[in-house]
Amino acid sequence: MEIHLLDGTTARPAKQVKAVQILRSQRADLEDKRLIQKQAFAMSEKEEKRAKELERILVTASQNLDEHERRLEQAPLGGRSQIEEAGASLHATAEFAEAEWKAQNIVAERAHNFTLNAERQVQALERVMVKNLEVEQLYDQQAQRELESRKKRADLVNTSELKAADTLENNHIQRMKGYEHQLEETYALHESQAQQAKKYHKDSVKRMMNSTATTMSVMRELKAKKEADHNHRIDSILSLKANSDAAFTKMRGNNEKRLKRQNAITLSKEKEKLLLINKGENPYHVFKTRDVIQNANKKTNLKLSNVALKEAELVKRILVEDEYTKKKETEERFIKEQENKFRNELGRHNIEERNSKYLINKTTDKVDMIKTSSSSRDDRFQPSQVTTIKDNSFGLGFNPRMDKNKHAKIVEMVAAKPIHEGIELGEFARFLPKIPSSLLNNDSDGHQNSEVGNSEGGSGGGGGEVGS
Repeated sequence: MEIHLLDGTTARPAKQVKAVQILRSQRADLEDKRLIQKQAFAMSEKEEKRAKELERILVTASQNLDEHERRLEQAPLGGRSQIEEAGASLHATAEFAEAEWKAQNIVAERAHNFTLNAERQVQALERVMVKNLEVEQLYDQQAQRELESRKKRADLVNTSELKAADTLENNHIQRMKGYEHQLEETYALHESQAQQAKKYHKDSVKRMMNSTATTMSVMRELKAKKEADHNHRIDSILSLKANSDAAFTKMRGNNEKRLKRQNAITLSKEKEKLLLINKGENPYHVFKTRDVIQNANKKTNLKLSNVALKEAELVKRILVEDEYTKKKETEERFIKEQENKFRNELGRHNIEERNSKYLINKTTDKVDMIKTSSSSRDDRFQPSQVTTIKDNSFGLGFNPRMDKNKHAKIVEMVAAKPIHEGIELGEFARFLPKIPSSLLNNDSDGHQNSEVGNSEGGSGGGGGEVGS
């Protein structure tokens, strides 16, 4: 589609965005030229009004000059000197008025020509806008059609995503049912472990007595701390009382000093009053003048301080507004980035690729857990074989499908939990098997390996979790 330009040529933009920009720039230029036309018209009227006023002044000066010449012709010879002096000033006034009137006519004509030129430019741009009106409507209709097509496409994507979400939700419900069954079995196992723990109640009572003794010692320390804090508060209150008395004494002394100073000022005024009376001056007028000057100085200082405060407040307001504008721009930029990111991640391919990368990252050897090309029973989906997860065989000491390295990683993962930190085996240490003497070494590495063996045996007997 062709777009008419102001110079009479036409343009055919390759993109719709460029065409819309051209149309918007023409509309903005039209508004600017209309504003210039209004301003030029107002200036032309102002200059014409001034020219008419100067013309009226020129007519008045010409009339005064004619009257002066008439009086000069009728006056006797002896009285013409004064009239000629007045005539010189009238001639100068008339010449000045005529020069000003001519200059103002030139200015008014220039303003009128500028107004006509601005009006012609506005009319030319309006004609171009009328020619481009159909093109602009076509672009608007095209943009509306594109918006509707994008909306339909988004609705289709949302429908497919909702179906996928329903499928995932149903699968999640099935998994949760399996988790509930496993949770019931875990609760039953915990109950059996609790029954076994009741047999070793005596050792638990000893530990509780030790803990109670520690608690009592802590309570005694807390009581001593409270007494020390109470004494400290008493000292603070006494210090506050002393400081208050000192402040009251100082305030009373300041009041007495101020009273003495006021009495001294009153006495000096009385003496000055007598001196002024002796000099023949009015003491009340002198004192009143002095008070007025002092009050005027105070008011001036107060106004200056108020102006400074208002300027500071204005600067602060400008800074706050600038900060708010920057914040809004940052928020809008962030929203646009998030919209683009969300739009890019709506595809099913991106979601499946992201899920696949997450599953591969969670495996031990960074391999794909799903083998789509195999239908054998041994190659089925087995997450426990490719990930470091504690399964039901943990603690039994035997799993034919788990190697030693993976078993050691699982033991390290369980031992690294915060809940197992600082736990001692206590009375459950007797359930640990003894390490053969052939495996004991005196070096540091052997000592660390024996500690790892102890941690594995504690978790295998099931007593570590009961002790915690």
